Amino acid sequence: MQLRNAGRYLILALFTLLLAFILSLLDIQQLLEHLRSARLGFVLLAGASMLFFYLPWSLNYMLFFRIPFFSALLVILSGEFFNAISPGINVGGEPVKGHLLSRLQQRPFSEQFSAVISLRLLDALWYVLFSALSLIIGVFFLRLPANIGLLAQAVLFIIVFVVLMAALRRSLALRNIVDLFTERLLRWLRFLSARAMPGFAYAQRSVNLAPLLEVKAYVHGKFNRMAAAARQFSADIRRALQRIFLARHVFLPLFLLTGASWLFIFLKTYFVFLAFGQPVSLPVAIIAWMIPSLLGTLLFVPGGFGVTETAMIALLYAWGIPPEAAAAIALVDRALFYAAELGAGSLALLVMQVRLKK
Repeated sequence: MQLRNAGRYLILALFTLLLAFILSLLDIQQLLEHLRSARLGFVLLAGASMLFFYLPWSLNYMLFFRIPFFSALLVILSGEFFNAISPGINVGGEPVKGHLLSRLQQRPFSEQFSAVISLRLLDALWYVLFSALSLIIGVFFLRLPANIGLLAQAVLFIIVFVVLMAALRRSLALRNIVDLFTERLLRWLRFLSARAMPGFAYAQRSVNLAPLLEVKAYVHGKFNRMAAAARQFSADIRRALQRIFLARHVFLPLFLLTGASWLFIFLKTYFVFLAFGQPVSLPVAIIAWMIPSLLGTLLFVPGGFGVTETAMIALLYAWGIPPEAAAAIALVDRALFYAAELGAGSLALLVMQVRLKK
């Protein structure tokens, strides 16, 4: 664990040095000129695309949980607020979504939370797909002629998609994944309990102290409750995954809606490029968003703050975009992200709290 943290801190230090290098290249006056010269129409389109990102997800929740669209939108935005301030990706927001759904529907938290996690696997599938594509396209296909490059990207997309879907369908034997996790958790709990019980037994034989017996009963009770909760969560996860992935009439619309939400994210970055007079293809916009976002996720920085912006500026500068233009693109792109996640998310959370109190 210490070695892993040391590696993470080393990478963060390298990003800090990279940021310092980028700042040394920037002419602040030119950066401000670039920001002032941004075409407002494209900036507004980028902002609208960021907001539209939440609509397909809200439709997903509306269809899956059978709740009104506006309630689904509030749940999504509230959860995304916590995701933006939590390290990594989608770490803090999913329990919040599960809690809000359980309050709205008067259903057990475990049931709703397991469904939220299961739906997030659809998002993870697209995330892995686009991450792999952006890395592969960036390495192999960017310098190809446009028509050949687009054909190669389309073929690669289909191949990766088929492979991932085949692997996912084979693994559903969902029971194997979920039960394996549950059994390992229970084995670990039994191990701790077994390690503790001999000490209690010895103490009970040596000194007949009532408090020790109470502690022993408490530990047994805790273990039994944790084991029951783990089994219940395992069963809820399995039911949710089977409902999503093993029924085509459920899986297909949910999967396509999740893909549509990703399309709006990429359109946001694409319009930001156009706002600063940098005409690029949509695959380039996808790469410009995915690779920095992936780095921000892997380093467990809240919202990818600092790391994502630095990586995006460095990537655009490496592509030959002037540093001031690259910085302006990154700043506006990320500002729209934070405005939606934190601004709209906090407002939705307040509205949700008022509705729940009523």
